[in-house]
This record gives sequence, C-alpha cells and structure tokens, in this order.
Amino acid sequence: MNYTYRVRAFTDVNYSDYTNEDEVLIEITAPTNLTATVIVDAILLEWDDNSLIEDGFHIERRTIEEDFEIIASAGENIETYTDTTAEPSIMYYYRVCAYTAYNQSEYSNIALAIILIEQIKKKDKPEFNLGEK
Repeated sequence: MNYTYRVRAFTDVNYSDYTNEDEVLIEITAPTNLTATVIVDAILLEWDDNSLIEDGFHIERRTIEEDFEIIASAGENIETYTDTTAEPSIMYYYRVCAYTAYNQSEYSNIALAIILIEQIKKKDKPEFNLGEK
C-alpha cells in the first residue's frame, strides 16, 4: 500500500507552499510454512498468514512443463485451499502470496505434491470357482 505525504505551514492569516511529496510503501508480510497434503483425489494446501493487511492470497501452481500461474484466490485471513483440479501422476509445485489492491508480498516456500494412482491388487478381485456346485 502506498501513501503520499506533503506538508505546509500555516498561521491565522496565510499558508506556505507545500513541500515536495514523499511516498511510503507499506510492505505485506509473506505467508510461510506452506504444506501440500494429498487427500484422496485432491491436494490440501495450508499456510501461515503473517500479514494483518492483506486483501487475500493468490495460490499459484506449476508442473515441470509449465510456469507458475494463479489457479485460485482465497480471502483475507484464510489459511487453506483445496486443489480439486490436480490430475493423478503429475508432480505439482505450489506457492502462495498475500496481496492488496496496491501490491503483493514475496512468495511463500514451494510445496510439492503428487496424487498417486492406486493399484488394484489380485487379492482385492472377486474369485470365481466354476468347478464347484
């Protein structure tokens, strides 16, 4: 968030000219401790919200073949997001940043996750014995 300041002196009868303007940028603290946990067929992301002034969070994802892109946004003070669009057998890399209308924080650490395809075991298949009555 940017603030611009200028000053002028005054008395009961007149005013001075304004000083030069000076701008101050208020930085947003980045989220930390991002984790990615596979839950059945989705990936749960959790992070620590370290900012008091964010409007929300951008959740970004990439694969080995793709660059990071925003896949979702979460509101202020939210610390979780579930990625239900992740496909099995693809390694995903996630990062999160806090944002306001004026700027955004640095990115969190990167968290990795992959949804594994479960293998059907022979013992789980029904057995049929056609030789017995």
